[in-house]
Amino acid sequence: MSSPNRVEINRANSQHSTGPKIESGKQRSSQIVVMPTEELEAYQSHLRSFTEEYDPKGATESDLVQALADASWRLNRVVALETNLLMVGDLESQSKALANLSMHSQRLSRQFERTVTQLRALQKIRLAKEKKI
Repeated sequence: MSSPNRVEINRANSQHSTGPKIESGKQRSSQIVVMPTEELEAYQSHLRSFTEEYDPKGATESDLVQALADASWRLNRVVALETNLLMVGDLESQSKALANLSMHSQRLSRQFERTVTQLRALQKIRLAKEKKI
């Protein structure tokens, strides 16, 4: 977990990089996560649900919410891929692919948890500052 100092430094640095501003840039950016076989509108709805839940303020919080949505989207894809492999029925020939998916899933889960922790810490600091004002 980042220290409060590190969180504030990250927040200050994030003001220099706020991501795409126009719709075409936002779509290009989000398509890195969305595979050609997936629907961009479904992903955008998925991202909206995270944005509504966490109500980010500022670029850093928005980036963290985006990272959460992306990790969750990718975790959902891993579940679907795993299900497809299991439906094939020949587990012996699919064991390496299943092991790789499991490793990928664990990595994404850790990433998700770290990001949630970082976002909550940042929001806690922000809310405490807002109460002092």
